[in-house]
Amino acid sequence: MIGVFAKVSIKAESIEAFEKSAQALVEATRSNDNGLVSYDFGTLSEEGTEGEYAFIERWESHDALKEHMGKEHFTTAVGQWEEYLAEPLQVSVYDF
Repeated sequence: MIGVFAKVSIKAESIEAFEKSAQALVEATRSNDNGLVSYDFGTLSEEGTEGEYAFIERWESHDALKEHMGKEHFTTAVGQWEEYLAEPLQVSVYDF
C-alpha cells in the first residue's frame, strides 16, 4: 500500500474555483478509480495557512496511483489548477 500527501497553496481570488474543481476530482476519483483505499481533501487548519489545502490518499499500489494520474478527471483538474496556484504543488508518496 502507498500513501500520498499533496499540498496546494491557492491564490485568494481563486479559492472558490479551486474548491469546486477539487470537489469534482474527489467525487470522480472515489467513484471511478481502481485500487483506491481512501481519498480525502480539506483545508489546513493551522493559523496562517489560509488558502492551503491537502489531499491525503491511500492506494493499493504504485500502479493504481499511476492509473489515477492518467485519468481524465485528474488531468483536467490539475490542468485547471495551474492558474489558481500561489506556489507549486507539493506531493509526497510513502510506502507502507
